[in-house]
Amino acid sequence: RPCSHLRPHAQPTPVQDRYVPYNSASLDPSPEALADGRAKGVVYSAMLAHLLRQLREGGCEGLRIDVDFRLAGRSLDQSLGRAAHLQYLLDQHFVERLVFKYKDYFAPPAGVADV
Repeated sequence: RPCSHLRPHAQPTPVQDRYVPYNSASLDPSPEALADGRAKGVVYSAMLAHLLRQLREGGCEGLRIDVDFRLAGRSLDQSLGRAAHLQYLLDQHFVERLVFKYKDYFAPPAGVADV
């Protein structure tokens, strides 16, 4: 069954991340994409609607977590929009705290073997 391994799940999303658009990372429909009648907007809207329907029908409980790294100073990574993306991926202490605080959202559902 699709999404059966995602019950419950957490979606931490760095607000400053511009590598992965906020709306996409948080599974939140972008008003611009929904209004876009071109093929790209139509496909994006259809994919998101299908994914959200699969999650809902699968009884998947999701928790959206907005993450703000409060990045100091200016850097090339910040100019490119990837500083928060890298911080999210490389900050082991952040990941440990996140998993500890929301452990129920990162543990596999009962009866699912460890992968």
